[in-house]
Amino acid sequence: MKKHVIITLLIFCLKANSILCQSHCASGKNVTKVESKIFRNTLGTNGSIIRYDGSQSGLSLKSKDKLTSLIYSAGLWVGGRDAANNLKVAGTTYATQNDNYDWYPGTLNHNGQTNEENCRLFDRIFSVTKNDILKTYQIVFDEKGKLNPIKNCNEIPTSIMTWPAKGNPYWDSFFPIPLLDQKLAEFYDHDSDGLYNPCMGDLPIVDKNLCLFSVRDLLTRIPDQIHFWIINDNGGIHRMTQGDHMEMEVHNYMFTYDNEAYEEMVFYKFKCINKSSSTLNNTYLSIWIDPDFGCGEDDYFGTVSSEDLVFIYNQDGIDGDESNECNFENNGFGNDMPVLGITFVQGFRSIEIDEDGQPYFYRNGLTSSIYSNNCGSGSYDPLTCDPTDRDQFFYDKMQGKWTDDNYMTIGSYGVNSGSKDTTYFAFDGNPSNPFDWTMCSSGIGKGDRRIVMSTGGATIYPGASEEAIVAIMIDHSAKYPCPDVTGIVNQSKKAKQLMIDCWKYLEGPKAPEISSSSIGNKITLKFSNDYPYSNNKNFSFIENGNFADLEPGILYKFEGYKIYQVSNYNFDINNLGEKNSALIKTLDLDNGITNVYDWQFNIDELGNQNWVRTLKAEGSDSGVLDSLVVEYDYLLNEPLQYGKKYYYVVVPYAYNSDDEFDPLTNEGQKKMYLEGKGNVKIHEALINVTNDKYETIITRLSGQGNQNNLN
Repeated sequence: MKKHVIITLLIFCLKANSILCQSHCASGKNVTKVESKIFRNTLGTNGSIIRYDGSQSGLSLKSKDKLTSLIYSAGLWVGGRDAANNLKVAGTTYATQNDNYDWYPGTLNHNGQTNEENCRLFDRIFSVTKNDILKTYQIVFDEKGKLNPIKNCNEIPTSIMTWPAKGNPYWDSFFPIPLLDQKLAEFYDHDSDGLYNPCMGDLPIVDKNLCLFSVRDLLTRIPDQIHFWIINDNGGIHRMTQGDHMEMEVHNYMFTYDNEAYEEMVFYKFKCINKSSSTLNNTYLSIWIDPDFGCGEDDYFGTVSSEDLVFIYNQDGIDGDESNECNFENNGFGNDMPVLGITFVQGFRSIEIDEDGQPYFYRNGLTSSIYSNNCGSGSYDPLTCDPTDRDQFFYDKMQGKWTDDNYMTIGSYGVNSGSKDTTYFAFDGNPSNPFDWTMCSSGIGKGDRRIVMSTGGATIYPGASEEAIVAIMIDHSAKYPCPDVTGIVNQSKKAKQLMIDCWKYLEGPKAPEISSSSIGNKITLKFSNDYPYSNNKNFSFIENGNFADLEPGILYKFEGYKIYQVSNYNFDINNLGEKNSALIKTLDLDNGITNVYDWQFNIDELGNQNWVRTLKAEGSDSGVLDSLVVEYDYLLNEPLQYGKKYYYVVVPYAYNSDDEFDPLTNEGQKKMYLEGKGNVKIHEALINVTNDKYETIITRLSGQGNQNNLN
């Protein structure tokens, strides 16, 4: 009898994807905090793309002395119907607190299966920095962009050696389980053999759409940080939606830029791979968001459907009490409130039929936006409550429907059973326009709300995939209450344009390499732009600002260096000019250009908005020399001391002023100063005393991570 049970169960497992046959992987436990110049973001391997860490909201805005919450938590939802019309959905909400997750870490094999060992292996986030990629480039390629026959691949950073890409020959040296023989993380394939080998010129990337003519083009398209992880919905039971498994594997990327034009953006890419044997129809990808925008109890949101954008703003003109504090644990914005935007830079494709009756793929953006209420904290229409228990309720939200399977109606809070004026998009208007349908014009009260924004209608065949890219961004130009959201719309356009431009951005002139010598207690810093990937040899940097990040049609040319002393090698370069750093000299070309200004939007303490002319570089037509003698400690206001270490940073900048800005008409060129980020590092100098001769030992600090290396 026991044999019969075993045989029956085996046959059942071969025929169906039964819960009895599922791998019982543990939930993803990895929590990775990512620090960029503007944001702190916490990632997770359980479907949380923004994960509350137990004490702090998952996505926060950084300022000088505090973190202000933007989004408490956000999760990934994917769902569709198989060939037999069976509904299959996977998602995550509050996985940290309530085990509300359907996703597990790890890959699936070609049969859509996984095991506990694989899940444990991939319960991690793989991270690389631009500095890691540039260091690898220097090792592997010569100054002409050709493979260097004499190279020491052992010097390649570990993050590059452990990038989980197909065929990585170094993987087994770091991990106990071999990689599956299938496509995993994206990479630039220098020799086009389909296999990742960094020693042969292959490098991590986010997107194949880079429009590369050579490996050198890659250097102007690299994010400052790339984070990658893999999840699947077949590692265990669906704890949130209580439904069947899709056998879906999702490759997740989160990437950021320190470039001034994009530093207030966070990008995510999701590659959804159907590992089942059945086509998945009407497939949607949704981002579930619980915003705590400063103080979380007075958040409003809206949609600009024409721009694939959902935005979050404050209900009134002040966030928090007089001390900018909230009723809960968050800091408030006070009267300096931005607007937060989340946009589909790229959505899922759907199959459409052309006028000749032929099918074709159509790239969608935002296909619906809807909200739900935490009905446990107030009295709300039950149709608007958070979905629970059944996968169908979650799928309804992904299509822009209430829990009764009906679409929203325009007006009030979106529910009017007698109306035929339906919509896919909640509060699709500009809050500054009282005639648009917005939460402002509808007079919606305070509440604890969540947002579901979706892209979809895709058909994903077995073994095929669909991709979506999302950008989260902020804008500080809006005036409250009921702000005009033109600024966040422009940010959304800029994010989309970056993808259209194949992720190429204008990064400014690269910093020189530094060496030094000394006589007595004087240090001579020497600057050289003669290194392989410099874009400023002989001060020749010039680039057209014809990208989304700068003024179109304007040529920015190298203008000078700003040279800083900082307190130690752990100093955060993002804080140059503030505490524990001092500007010791500006060297600029002798060309009649001295002070360089930008125009910056400002909101004063009274809430008044204006444009302020801001000094960015104070030149003197001194001429840019190839060396600088330093005799003084500018941090302690004393002469340099023997036997003491000193730390220096050189920041290059470019300039253009073709069209003077008029703050009254808001026309003209706002940005004249372009600061270079590439190759900006902290350098250490030690004045040593040996045999009555004084010499400086210089150590170039590299590999310190994004905090100390802006490349």
